Amino acid sequence: MLSELKSAPRLRAFRSRLLSRQRIQDLARVEGLEELVRLLKDSRYAKYVSSASRLEELSSGITQCFLDDVEHLKRVCGGVAYTLINMLSCVDVVKTIFSIIRAIYFEGASGLKRIPSYRLYGEAKTVYDYLAQQAYEDRERRSVRALVKRVADSIREPVIREALIQSVAKLESTEDPNVIEVATATLLAQRLLEAIPRDGIRLSVPIEKMVVPYIDYLVVQSQANLLLLKRVERALVEIALKAASPKVAEAISTSISTGSALVLYQALARAHGLPSVKLESESQADEIVYRGIFRRIRSDAELAFASYPFTPALGVAAYFLAYIEYRDLMSILALKLTGAEVGDLSTVLIAA
Repeated sequence: MLSELKSAPRLRAFRSRLLSRQRIQDLARVEGLEELVRLLKDSRYAKYVSSASRLEELSSGITQCFLDDVEHLKRVCGGVAYTLINMLSCVDVVKTIFSIIRAIYFEGASGLKRIPSYRLYGEAKTVYDYLAQQAYEDRERRSVRALVKRVADSIREPVIREALIQSVAKLESTEDPNVIEVATATLLAQRLLEAIPRDGIRLSVPIEKMVVPYIDYLVVQSQANLLLLKRVERALVEIALKAASPKVAEAISTSISTGSALVLYQALARAHGLPSVKLESESQADEIVYRGIFRRIRSDAELAFASYPFTPALGVAAYFLAYIEYRDLMSILALKLTGAEVGDLSTVLIAA
């Protein structure tokens, strides 16, 4: 309790420095790099973006700010909150690591050049540098399993290293990097669930309200990807069933027999009370449910600050609010980079 009392004021100060919903919507509507930078200059992003002369540099600055936010939150928090924040931050890093693995597995060292620089941070940059130095070009003798094991050996973060090693062990023969990525994500989901405290309302309830929907989304997205690949990996299904909430777990069992990923997304939406929307394709379902899930998490994170002043939930809530802001800013920049018109903001932003 003493550490929670000490961290609470710093977490509330951090919350006050996040962008308002209106500011994020304003950023989505403005045109041109100069206007984007102007709107960010009076925020905590100022030192990260003031010298940006291209949208790619703006992306790098925003990403670096988010990374510094995560490190700040880990320094402020201890115990359960630290563990959960560290594990949550590992999920996105793993996605980037597999982007790197796929690039070098399918294209060799030249494929690495297409990895956006703003995604190369922390352990992802360690992996990138390691594989670039190895010049892994021998296509005839290349094994993705061996490659993942080599990558795991280069990683310092135990959460990621162990998930990579276990994913290869769970899949006894596959050489498909997409399937191994699914295995790693599913294992991380299970680890997240195990890290949630089970001591009643003071700790578990406010944390569960934020983390469980995220775990369910990870599990559903992973199992949906397997279905699209027309793969049923029993070892991964068993882990997913343990990690998912009961209604989602039931849908996983159903989806195996029907082969439909839409069943999974529909169950996920119902399990977490999302507005009823007709889901017509897997990609559309993922986008709609993703935004819906994170809107619920955002609401519960705000509620944590209002209702639970001295629990580890505050650290987890601060992380999710910073992460959602980061994802919205990346969505805005993706639109600007492609030159796409901004229409209905609710189809683009979580904070719409």
